[in-house]
Amino acid sequence: MTDPEPDDPDVAADPGVEVFVGSKHGVTAIEVRHREVRDYALVHDCTTRDLARSPDGRVAVAASTDVFLEGEEEYEATGFGPAVAVGGDPLHAAAPDGTIAAWRDEDWNPVGTLAGDVNAIDDDLIATDEGVFRMTDGGIQHVGLERVADVSTAGVPHAATDRGLFTLGAGWMTAVEGEFSLVEADATTAEAGVLRRAHAATPDQLYVYDGEAWGPWHIPVDAPVTGIGYGSAVFAVSADGTLITAYEGEWQTRHLGLSGVTALVVRPPEENA
Repeated sequence: MTDPEPDDPDVAADPGVEVFVGSKHGVTAIEVRHREVRDYALVHDCTTRDLARSPDGRVAVAASTDVFLEGEEEYEATGFGPAVAVGGDPLHAAAPDGTIAAWRDEDWNPVGTLAGDVNAIDDDLIATDEGVFRMTDGGIQHVGLERVADVSTAGVPHAATDRGLFTLGAGWMTAVEGEFSLVEADATTAEAGVLRRAHAATPDQLYVYDGEAWGPWHIPVDAPVTGIGYGSAVFAVSADGTLITAYEGEWQTRHLGLSGVTALVVRPPEENA
């Protein structure tokens, strides 16, 4: 099964993207242009638990000491305290004790507290050991499943759990059986109720959704994939610090010299200007 490319026919022009990788070393910024890694550097020193793009395009970091937001010269502490997950619009963060707060007006506003470990936040969905929760104006509601490692909301919501990858239709339905740890969808090609490109991972296999079905996609690394993002290519990173890119189905790899890799986000070229 091959990975579908974006609708843009001039992929070869490649305007370039910034890829940010979170690890136990901190946040590494990588410039990728013309299908090559041009430069990369550690831009923030911390133990990174999660990364996300904030609604205004900045990189948000959930770290062992605080939530940090990308500033003009350095990453700025927000005063949240230790965090395990970050994401959503407005930006939300989760503390190790399950406390959820939203970043509004340059301050953290409490949303609620969950009993199980929080693993990921995407838009209004939260992935936890106790299942998927949805944030609403009235609070936080449990909406099914258990032992959920990750969620994706673009197009059609998906959840990665220890017993399968699930898609939300008339309830949660099994899309692929297996022990899934990661799911990511390309929001730029999705629309409400329609998913065109997505990826999900188990500890030993990457899967791709091509607009019609899920299937295995073999990659040239053995370590588990811990982050996926989209730009002029599909970008992925493995736990051992290998950056993996796919242009028109052709894989390229670059070892970054990082360990304990936990997350990846991509900033499109229009946000790099």
